[in-house]
Amino acid sequence: MNGSDVEATNLNVTATDDTTVSVQARAAALSASIGLGGALSGGGALADITATSTVTAEIRGGGNADKVNVSNKIDVAATNQSDLDANVEVLSVAAKPDRSCCQRFVCDY
Repeated sequence: MNGSDVEATNLNVTATDDTTVSVQARAAALSASIGLGGALSGGGALADITATSTVTAEIRGGGNADKVNVSNKIDVAATNQSDLDANVEVLSVAAKPDRSCCQRFVCDY
């Protein structure tokens, strides 16, 4: 309302931030082992959301050029209704075949 003359019974100034941020993260790991040892597998994923915003509602002016004359009520409100959503899915699979399938490769001397 900068640079204005306002005459009113009631004055409402409202600012709203309704940003929506959605993140989908997926990760997978697969491991297999053949031999006398074991099988080991691991996997991981991370979704990090950082959202910053500034919401400002104001009546501003300076000098004689800006005049606000309200006879009843002034409401000034700033709200942040942001929605941040992260979904992380991780899948990890490890397999070790049965020893019987590997014995055909063993030779006796």
